[in-house]
Amino acid sequence: MLNRKKNVSSNELIEIIRKSCMKMSDIKSKLDTDDLINQGLFLMATTYFEATLRDVMHQILIINPGKLKKDKFTINKNVLCNSDDHKIINDVIENELFNLFKGNVKEQLLYIIEIVSNIKYANIKNKPQNENIMTVITKCSDISIYRNSLIHNAGISSKDFPEKVDIYKYDINQELLIEKELIIKFINDYLDFFDILAERILKNVDFKQKARIEQLRDLWNQCFDSPILKFDEYWIIDEERDLIVDVKYPKYEGSISSSEKVYLSIWRHQFYDAIPTHEFLLCSVNEDIIYKIYKGLEKVKFYYMHQQAHR
Repeated sequence: MLNRKKNVSSNELIEIIRKSCMKMSDIKSKLDTDDLINQGLFLMATTYFEATLRDVMHQILIINPGKLKKDKFTINKNVLCNSDDHKIINDVIENELFNLFKGNVKEQLLYIIEIVSNIKYANIKNKPQNENIMTVITKCSDISIYRNSLIHNAGISSKDFPEKVDIYKYDINQELLIEKELIIKFINDYLDFFDILAERILKNVDFKQKARIEQLRDLWNQCFDSPILKFDEYWIIDEERDLIVDVKYPKYEGSISSSEKVYLSIWRHQFYDAIPTHEFLLCSVNEDIIYKIYKGLEKVKFYYMHQQAHR
């Protein structure tokens, strides 16, 4: 029987969107006077946009496959015989997303709004209060037509281009001027859609926000895999207030590795700055773990917990 979590964490979904927003802003900052380079950056932006949508949808559907559009699916016998429940569901979802992203962009965007809002997309389209959402979706759909023209038609508008495009209009058989100013508009449209998506996620009670202690446990488990480094054995926790209130010093702490001692000292120093950080050489630690610790602790404002706990 597949063991699935009951809820998708809004923190996880928002983090996916946040990272993509940073990528989009980075791409925007690199746009310059060279149209060829700019068009390459534009294609990169479209790739990040699509990948973000797929990632968010996958995170939701793997935990709640009931949100899949179809009621029946065909499963390859070989997959059925050689896979566990999780792998089967994952394959079904990947196949459905693959087919979805081959199709109409408006359908894709309405579907993702539907699964993060619990509102049928027919209702999204037909309600006046959703006019802004529909405008952004239409713009993003237009952008995909520009992308396809650039990739498949050497940047020339096709015969059906005027029929397909609603907002960013162009005449037939003209070279599309995909220049810096237009690309900035396109990226801003993507960012607008991400804002709508994030807002809908945060409003949906199905996407439970992780408590800070839960986030810290997750981070701890990413940093430490030793059986003598259990989160609850190194911290005094107040679950009701969602706080770490003090440090524990287990007797067996002296047995952990030198790099683990460094990571542990960083955690403790960030909690209470009177506890020193161990000195270390870069060659003796994993820089990725160091970065992950600082980034993860900053997200939950870990450095304020000691003050909050002792008010």
